[in-house]
Amino acid sequence: MQNRNQALVGAFLLLLGFGFLLANVLKINFWAVCFPAGLILIGVLLLLRPKVFDTSSASSWYLFGDVKRRGEWVPADEEIWLLFGDVKLDFTQAQLPVGETHIRINGLIGDVDVRAPADAGVAVSASGVIVNLRTPTDKFDRFLSPIHSASLNYASAERKVHVSTTFLIGDIDLLQR
Repeated sequence: MQNRNQALVGAFLLLLGFGFLLANVLKINFWAVCFPAGLILIGVLLLLRPKVFDTSSASSWYLFGDVKRRGEWVPADEEIWLLFGDVKLDFTQAQLPVGETHIRINGLIGDVDVRAPADAGVAVSASGVIVNLRTPTDKFDRFLSPIHSASLNYASAERKVHVSTTFLIGDIDLLQR
């Protein structure tokens, strides 16, 4: 999963760079071509999502705004797509199922806050152009390099949450109490 996300970000940046280069050489308006092409691509992804991506998890799409999961809720495998926004996942009162729950968050620019109880195993994988990850014990600042961090009890925990993020610019905070 992590390598696929990194490959997608890399391919996007390559295409964007080649597009700008070609536009300068041919003296054409890059945005007049790429903006409609980008809208078409997003539409195709929305229509073909069940055939392209994993269909076992729920998928949510947001253009702007906040995504909040807190209080008493039952986490399940989920995929969240957003352009710009904040995602707040509070597992402290959640009824975590036995096993591992995967939550994937993809977008352009985002801030992700994860709160989890001390007895739950939590792993965070983040990739993108600029990524900051803060955990109770570490702080990572990366440029074009993926990050993976897991709580000390992750391997032995009965209930686990794995949060994967892919942003061009992402800020992830993990608080475990």
